[in-house]
Amino acid sequence: MNKPLGFLLFFLLTVTIQAQNLVPNSSFELCNSQCTLNENNNVFDGQNWKRSNANTSDIYSTLLPVSCQMRMPAIAPLNIGYLGEQLPRTGNVLGGFINEGRLWTPRDTLYGYPHPYREYFSTALSSPLEIGKTYCASMYVSLPGNNDHCSNNIGMYFSDTVVATSNYKAIYANPQLIEKKVIKDTVNWVLISGCFVADKAFDYLTIGNFLPMNSTLFQNRSGMYTSMNYFISYYYLEDISVEEFTPHALVTMKDTAICAGGSIRLVASGPDHIWWSTVNEPNDTLAEGNELTVSPDVSTTYIVHGFDCKCSVESKTIQVDIYPLSNFSLGADTAVCEHAYADLYLPSGFTNPIWSDGTTRNNLPVFETGIYWLKANDVYGCEYSDTLVITNIIPLPKVDLGPDFVFCEPVLLRADAKYKKYIWQNQTTASSIYTVNNAGEYTLAITNECGYASDTLSVYAPQNIFIPNLITPNEDGMNDYFQIQGLPINQYGLLKVYNNWGQLVYENNNYNNSWNASELSSGVYYYFYSFDCFESKSWVQVVK
Repeated sequence: MNKPLGFLLFFLLTVTIQAQNLVPNSSFELCNSQCTLNENNNVFDGQNWKRSNANTSDIYSTLLPVSCQMRMPAIAPLNIGYLGEQLPRTGNVLGGFINEGRLWTPRDTLYGYPHPYREYFSTALSSPLEIGKTYCASMYVSLPGNNDHCSNNIGMYFSDTVVATSNYKAIYANPQLIEKKVIKDTVNWVLISGCFVADKAFDYLTIGNFLPMNSTLFQNRSGMYTSMNYFISYYYLEDISVEEFTPHALVTMKDTAICAGGSIRLVASGPDHIWWSTVNEPNDTLAEGNELTVSPDVSTTYIVHGFDCKCSVESKTIQVDIYPLSNFSLGADTAVCEHAYADLYLPSGFTNPIWSDGTTRNNLPVFETGIYWLKANDVYGCEYSDTLVITNIIPLPKVDLGPDFVFCEPVLLRADAKYKKYIWQNQTTASSIYTVNNAGEYTLAITNECGYASDTLSVYAPQNIFIPNLITPNEDGMNDYFQIQGLPINQYGLLKVYNNWGQLVYENNNYNNSWNASELSSGVYYYFYSFDCFESKSWVQVVK
């Protein structure tokens, strides 16, 4: 049990030594911030940090009462820090300093305040830097939200002697780390970092602006220089670090491919700062950080850039290809025949079907109008979908030429004109209308998308109609009834029978050959018969 514990302690100690921060009290936590600003003491009430000149760089604390000048978050006008309300990045304490102050009033000049006005932080390192070794220096700054002005040239100057003056003047030197960008961020803590090779055994670190005024950009937050007579660019300061530089290898994912219209999360690791661009625009930063989610329309090569402490820049590429598009279609919108169905099929080469009704089989029979869809995956696993509309139900073909009739004059036979094909008994196919000029049998066959139907009509000749003139109702099976022959089957006409005195003795509007004169005495009677256009007037003799 002791051996693994000892190994763990050794490992942790090794890591600690390798990542040792040479800046003591790096986040000001050991400083006991005073309630009011002390303008007469260049040593802060606490550990390590000092003011390098007579100007008043500041220490704030969240632990102070609200009424204290140096309390954060600030409340105007009680606290000096009313320029902003940032909380410490680490712990409860943070620093603040004027990086650049310009265009002071004549009154301030009389009191000895120089132009420009600058403030500094200074500390002794926990151990001297080793000549020839590379070090990473870093710090975090933030522009107060109510500070209208900002500047660049925030620097870290390493020296082998104490940097200190007793006056208010700026300190000029050649800092090893200079931030050339104007820091404008009032929300986030901005990392300033860089690496350098120690050419002396530096013991001291001083933070502030060390460059001439004409080399320093001084702007309001919109980016324009101000011409008013009293303005400062003030910054909060946190988490200062000086460590021996150790680069980390850039590790990226392999080239990959995605489905058209899809996205993918690209991942890289290793260096402490990573950013992304493309091969086509290598200097155009897409994003910063270890991850980048992309949705390219075409195959694209992305560049992953990485560095540690803004040194040892390394880059690698990740190619994102687009899988080729597959042909996925349920076909064109269609119709379904009456009493039938349309079968929708999963296109060839696709798997994992899901139909609009929730089923997962390879086909879907549909019987009704409506919208149907299918989702499935191609060989690459990409999801496709398509929609098909069943527009209508097509009725089966129907044809009815009407009842049989007796030909008296030419008659037009008409069928529904909505069908695709018409064939009459003489193979005429031109029209849905046919003229009957003679007795005979007429047939029409029609066809549409859903099938075939036909009908036959018999047209009778008037000269073939036979009406008897004798009834012998003696039940011998001969002439027992007044039977009219040569008429269409199951179609009947009007029959009226009169006696010699012209009296109507029998009448039937739908005569079906069922009269046998049983109610009459023997004798001669007169009749009138009509069917369609056929009419006959004559006599019939009843013999009993």
